[in-house]
This record gives sequence, structure tokens and C-alpha cells, in this order.
Amino acid sequence: MLTISIATSCSLISLHIFKKGSYGKPVPALIKLIFFDYIAKIFFIENNIKMKSKVKMKKHFDLGIKSSENINRLTAYNTNNAASSLKVSNSKNLESNNISTGNEVKRDEIWNDFVIKGIVNEQKKISKLIKTLNKHLDEQELRDELDDYYEKIQSEWSQLSQIVDFFFAFIFISFGMIVMLLFIYFYVTI
Repeated sequence: MLTISIATSCSLISLHIFKKGSYGKPVPALIKLIFFDYIAKIFFIENNIKMKSKVKMKKHFDLGIKSSENINRLTAYNTNNAASSLKVSNSKNLESNNISTGNEVKRDEIWNDFVIKGIVNEQKKISKLIKTLNKHLDEQELRDELDDYYEKIQSEWSQLSQIVDFFFAFIFISFGMIVMLLFIYFYVTI
């Protein structure tokens, strides 16, 4: 009866240690030192706790747009390029049609301004989207790092419960053998 009680108590202790990993608290350093460095080596248990290296997602959407100053520079550059390309294409159209009235030039300038404003607005929307995507990627990286950390903690507690289980089994078997040898010794001597 006593041996069953001791075995049950040892199992409950190792189960409690195993479940402790789900609370997110790391294994204390002294316990790590004693059980992982010394007792695990006595029982030839490998320390298989390794941080899983996931491929880190870096900012794939970094297009050189890091600040509002860069956005302004980029939009000004693209606006000038769009305006010059539109003026060139409109002047070619005017030359080919041999039309050079002031109203058409004014209409072309208004059209150029309209197109340029559209390009600027689209670039601002794209830069805002890029910033949002980068923010979400950063948040995802933090979540992945936290998941890795909690997974490592759980595996440490699991490894500790395995080592403690081996330790209790060794003590239980050793104690049982000592008691058995004492019974045999006293039975023979009496």
C-alpha cells in the first residue's frame, strides 16, 4: 500500500511539473542548473530544447518610402515625370493635327493637372498601404517571437518533468531494492 502511494505521489508531482509550462513562467535558473546540467547527464537524457528558428519576415514592402519627406520627394519626382511625358505626348498630338489654339493648350494643362493629382493621390494611397502592411508584418513577427518563447518554455517544463520522472523512478526502484535486500537479509539471519 505504501509503495502504491509513493508511486502515485511521484507521478502527480511530475504531472504538475509538466502542466506548469502552460502558465508561461520560465524554469528557474537553479532548477535548470541542477536538473538539466547534472541529473540529466546522470540518467543520459539529452537536452533537446532548442529554439526553433523560423524564417523571419523582414519588410518586403520597403520601397524606399520611410518618411513623409521621402514620400513628398517621390511624388514630386513622379509628378514631374508624368507632367513632362503628358506635355510631350500632347505637343506631338497638336503638331500632328496642326492645331495650336490657346483653348486646347489650356484644356491640356487642366487635363495634365487632373492626371498628376490622380497620380499623387494614388501614390499616397500606396504609401499608406505599404506602411500598414509593414506595421502588420512587425506585429506578426512579434507574435511569432512570443509563440516561440512560450513554446520553448513549455518544452523546458516538459523536459524537466521527464527528468524528474526518471529521477523518481530511480529512487523508487532503488528504495524497493534496498527494502527487498533488507527483508532477505533479515529473513536469512533469523
